[in-house]
Amino acid sequence: MPQPSNLSPLAVSPGLIEVSLLTPGQVYEGEFTVLNPTTEDAISRYSITVGPLTFDDEYYSPAFEDTSDFNQIVDWIEIENPSGELAPQERCTIRYKITVPEDAPAGGQYASFLIASEDPAGAQQQEGVAVAARSRIAILLYSTVDGETREEGHVIENNVPSIVFDQPIKTSSLIINSGNIHIKAKYTLRIYPIFSGEEVYTNEESPVISTVIPDTTLYNEKTWEDTPLLGLYRVVQEIDFGDRIDRKETVTLVAPLWFMILAFLFLVSIIYGIIERIGKRKEAKKERQENLAKP
Repeated sequence: MPQPSNLSPLAVSPGLIEVSLLTPGQVYEGEFTVLNPTTEDAISRYSITVGPLTFDDEYYSPAFEDTSDFNQIVDWIEIENPSGELAPQERCTIRYKITVPEDAPAGGQYASFLIASEDPAGAQQQEGVAVAARSRIAILLYSTVDGETREEGHVIENNVPSIVFDQPIKTSSLIINSGNIHIKAKYTLRIYPIFSGEEVYTNEESPVISTVIPDTTLYNEKTWEDTPLLGLYRVVQEIDFGDRIDRKETVTLVAPLWFMILAFLFLVSIIYGIIERIGKRKEAKKERQENLAKP
């Protein structure tokens, strides 16, 4: 199944549905909206299916093919109106029902509503046959089944550079969710001049918050875009994930490579000058001693 395209002529709301708690044996109802935003005089047909949801890699590229025990909810969902047509600027409410089995496993369950659209106005002729323009978009569904859950998150890497040759200062991290429910991770970055306690940058008022589902890893980067060309800073990155906060503090030198080369050459010249001066003093001392030893 191809991944949903961001170029779909349809718009959906919301893009993420979170069902806080599902109880085995119960039925839950929900809805979302599909809109045909075009102003052109054309009908857009849609069809909706339910698929699994996971993430292919640490960059969290969504995948809608692979299945695991955390995708059983796909078989529990029934859509009331899975297909239809929308005139320009028309919207419709899509209703769905989740029937949770009595033996549903506790923990996270994840699915996707895959909305495929067909635009007859975008049809093209291929070998004499009209082929409609098709595209696809997805709504992600996160849910938790009541029961014995495990919130287990670990920070694998918390990286803060000690030397930055090319601006800006950029931190990174890698975290893993080894539990059975999704966990939110909060990333906070604070930067201080080395001789001052006053922050020159912080994202504390709007920290990066990501949701990590079970059996996945997530890579994250944070950047101070206004990093000066030259400076010495105390950089602190905190990752609030699972039941702990992982803190990394490093003194970071920001300097362009050409500056470091010039500084190195300057240092070498100073050391060479000192060595040469010591050598001359030794030679002068030796010469004086030889002169004193002469009769």
